[in-house]
Amino acid sequence: MIIDGLEDFYDRLPQHELELTLMLQKIIKTTLPQSTGYIHHEVLFFSIETPVCFLWPSSIPIPNAPEDFEGVRIGFTRGQCIKDPTYYLTNQGQKLVFWKDIEYVEDIDQESIKSFLLQSIEI
Repeated sequence: MIIDGLEDFYDRLPQHELELTLMLQKIIKTTLPQSTGYIHHEVLFFSIETPVCFLWPSSIPIPNAPEDFEGVRIGFTRGQCIKDPTYYLTNQGQKLVFWKDIEYVEDIDQESIKSFLLQSIEI
C-alpha cells in the first residue's frame, strides 16, 4: 500500500483510529505549532528540522514491523533522551525510539505527551 499524502492517510483510517490520530495531532500541533506533518514510510511524522515524533495507526501495515498493536502508536524519535519517571513510554529493546500504544481516548495522558514533545525539541 502506498499512501499519497495526508488526505489519503486520513481516508484509509477506520473511524476509531482517525479520532485518536486527530486528537494526538492536535496535542502535537498545539504544543509544537512550528512542526510540520508529513507521510514517510506510510507513517505520519512531525518534524522541526529533524523528526520529533510520529503517529502510526495500527491499520496501516508496515512490512517487518516488530509486533502487532491496537489503536495508534505515538513514538518519539529521540526517546532515549526523554525523562519518563512514570514509565508511560516503552521501547521494547529499541535504543532510540520510545512509544506509547493508545487504544482508547482514556489512554491519552496529555500532560505527559506535551512534556515529551517539549523535551524532544530541547535535545
